[in-house]
Amino acid sequence: MTGLEAILAHIEQEAQAEAQGLLDAAQAEAQATLERAQEEAQRRSQAILEEAQKGADAIRERAESAALLEKRDGLLRCKQQLIREALGQVCQELEQAPAQEYFSLLLELVGRHQLHYHWVKGHAENPENNRCDQMAVAESKKFSR
Repeated sequence: MTGLEAILAHIEQEAQAEAQGLLDAAQAEAQATLERAQEEAQRRSQAILEEAQKGADAIRERAESAALLEKRDGLLRCKQQLIREALGQVCQELEQAPAQEYFSLLLELVGRHQLHYHWVKGHAENPENNRCDQMAVAESKKFSR
C-alpha cells in the first residue's frame, strides 16, 4: 500500500466513523423525539379522558338533579292534594257541625298538619275563596231571619 492509499484508507475510516457517529446521534435524537412525542400524546390523551370524565360526571349530576327535582315536584303535588283533601274534609265537617264545635274541630284538624295560611283577596275569582264566601253567606242568612 502506498502512502497515498494509506491516507485515503485513513480518511475513509475517519469518514465512516464520523458517519457512524452522525447516524448514531441521529438515531438517538429520533428515539428521544419519538419518546417525547409518545409522552406528549399520552399526556394529551389523559387530559382528554379527564375532560370527558368531567363532562360525563356533570351530565350524571344534572340527570340526578333533574330526577330529584322531579321526585320533589311529585311529592309536592301529592302533599298539595292531601292538603286540599284535608281542607275539603274540614269544610264538609264544618258545614255539618254546630258553631261551638267549629273551632274545636278546626283546632284538632289543624294540629295534625303543618299549615301555612295565605291571604287571598276576596271576590278575586279564587274557587276555594268563592266556596268559603258562599258558605259564610249561607250561614249568615240562617241567623238573620
